[in-house]
Amino acid sequence: KVSRASEGEKLNKVLIGHREKYVSHFGNIESSIESYKEDVEEKLKKRADTYAKELKVDENRMLQEVVYYLEKLDVHEEINRINSHLEKLKKLISGSGEVGRQIDFMVQELNRETNTIGSKSSNETLSNCVVQMKVQLEKMREQGLNLE
Repeated sequence: KVSRASEGEKLNKVLIGHREKYVSHFGNIESSIESYKEDVEEKLKKRADTYAKELKVDENRMLQEVVYYLEKLDVHEEINRINSHLEKLKKLISGSGEVGRQIDFMVQELNRETNTIGSKSSNETLSNCVVQMKVQLEKMREQGLNLE
């Protein structure tokens, strides 16, 4: 029993390390999300101006489409859910009992939100962060399955 407890403590430390790396990459996304949104808006405005000059475009309709497109790319909801899932995961890792399956479930939820951010992002920096976050999630999943 002592060796299993010792192994469990080591696994917890490994999980905490992977979670911290995930949080670090996620922090990069959180801190750059406003500039990402501004970049997307600027690109859309330039494209809209180009099309408006070449074609007869209803400006109100164009603005509606731009707003709709920007809403589709908004990741604030995913960021909020990731923060919530990270808190739950932190409690699971520091808790006791049979948490392996619960950790696996939380990792699945984090993976889902991370994938959504990746699919909405066309920014290379954000995409790289998403890839690194997914690497850490896979490592957490593998370690979490070793816990009872």
